[in-house]
Amino acid sequence: MVTIRDANLQVLRRTLVSADGTTTRLIDDTADVQPVDIGSLPAPAPVTGGNAPLNEDQLRDALQREADVDRRFTLSQIRNIPEVRALVAPVNIDAITFDTGSAAIRSDQAQQLQGLGRAIQDQIAQNPQEIFMIEGHTDTVGSDAANLALSDRRAESVALALTEYFDVPPENLVTQGYGEQFLRVRAEGDIRDNRRASVRRITDLLAQKAHPRNDEGPGIAPGPFSRPALSPRPGNRRTGDATAGRIGRRVPAVRHGCPVRRSGPGP
Repeated sequence: MVTIRDANLQVLRRTLVSADGTTTRLIDDTADVQPVDIGSLPAPAPVTGGNAPLNEDQLRDALQREADVDRRFTLSQIRNIPEVRALVAPVNIDAITFDTGSAAIRSDQAQQLQGLGRAIQDQIAQNPQEIFMIEGHTDTVGSDAANLALSDRRAESVALALTEYFDVPPENLVTQGYGEQFLRVRAEGDIRDNRRASVRRITDLLAQKAHPRNDEGPGIAPGPFSRPALSPRPGNRRTGDATAGRIGRRVPAVRHGCPVRRSGPGP
């Protein structure tokens, strides 16, 4: 795997290189893309399942649904523009809820990720270009800034659990925290169901191509991997992708640089 990062260690390009020299682009935030005209986007994808837990077959079905979109987006646009992200419905990870102020996953909860882990593994086996975004969330207890950082760590914890317990390839995962912006239970205060994580299959939103040779240019080498601990490290730096834990660095997520154009008056 070849990963190119910007000065903030944010992933700009991620490429898989096969033994025969064929390269498969997983992520490319360096390509020129159109600004996002929110008014011209399709309707949001319907959310599956409501508040009822999904079994493994339902998880597979929800994650296999294709996005109704005829253009590509950068990863930054997907992360930062809710209307783009909504083109793929989130799937709540019912097996995991967090204690107040914590990003730790209990071992019994981690084992309950088995169905999700198998579903993601099987899709990646069929298509190595699959990309899944793990999203972390909080309730409204605490400051906005603290909750945003905490939600990042929660997303990273789930991604690491999927990698460590169920061998989901980390290069096919990205993580993002959204703090208290998207409450599952629309109420203030200490509510466990809001301290959660969700997952989206964003493959259809990203343009990916297979190339006949390695065209990454000179001086780029695959980053080293190590086996990380499941528990997230303390601190409030932003997390950008699941492989950050594998190379011992936390990656700040980009909150800027996404061209957006809104149709009609005002935001």
